[in-house]
Amino acid sequence: METLKVLILEDNEYDMELVKRSVVSFSNYHFQFTWVVSKNDFIKALTEIKFDIVLSDYNLPQFNGIDALKISKEINPNIPFIIVTGTLTEEAAADSIKAGAWDYVVKERLHRLPLAVESVLNLKMKG
Repeated sequence: METLKVLILEDNEYDMELVKRSVVSFSNYHFQFTWVVSKNDFIKALTEIKFDIVLSDYNLPQFNGIDALKISKEINPNIPFIIVTGTLTEEAAADSIKAGAWDYVVKERLHRLPLAVESVLNLKMKG
């Protein structure tokens, strides 16, 4: 079974655990998770490890999901980036997609996350 390296940018440990559990329910892969909270740790992780996917909260203490997306695209534009957030207006969701996010999932609908992961990984393979 292939191992996927997943970078989770999330400031809430409880939410990070929920995201991990949701992704692991997608059992075609083994997962190696790296959890970061700060902008500096996010940049450091992206430059040191070749991740297969990034899962990012939208509202963070130092910056937001759009800023994280821009950083991710600068470092490696081919990493699928999914916004996973508790509150995302339709306007913010549209802005995320326009900025280059591959998908977004609202935390109240985390059951969608495994499908979103599978979908973006398939797009990446085709791309």
